[in-house]
This record gives sequence, C-alpha cells and structure tokens, in this order.
Amino acid sequence: PSKGKTPNTYSAKVEELIYHGDHIRTRFSVCGHDDFIVKIPNSIDNVSLKEGKQVDIGWMSEDCLALDG
Repeated sequence: PSKGKTPNTYSAKVEELIYHGDHIRTRFSVCGHDDFIVKIPNSIDNVSLKEGKQVDIGWMSEDCLALDG
C-alpha cells in the first residue's frame, strides 16, 4: 500500500508462496516473526510477489482476523 493509505504498514520479506487456485497463501517475515500468514487474491495485480522479495504490507484493522495460535 501507499504510505499513509493504511494505518498499519510494515516492511516484510516474502518467505513462501502457496497457490490455492483463487488465492495465494503468503508467509512473510515481519516485525521479527517469520510466521505472518496473509491470504491474497490470485490476480494479475499480485504477480510481483516473489519469494525473497522485500515488500511493504498494510491493512485496515476492520479487514483482518487474528487467530489464536
């Protein structure tokens, strides 16, 4: 996301991409943790995601769900 577009924006490294047809389950290293999982729609807009790449990730709090590990 663009800076300032979301209240929660962090630099992250793409560790793993797991394709599930209509979405990609992506594992990031972010804020010192390497088990941050994000479900991303599989679309032409996400072709730049590559394992090992540094990206900025962000979200709106009302759009996320945290699960107890």
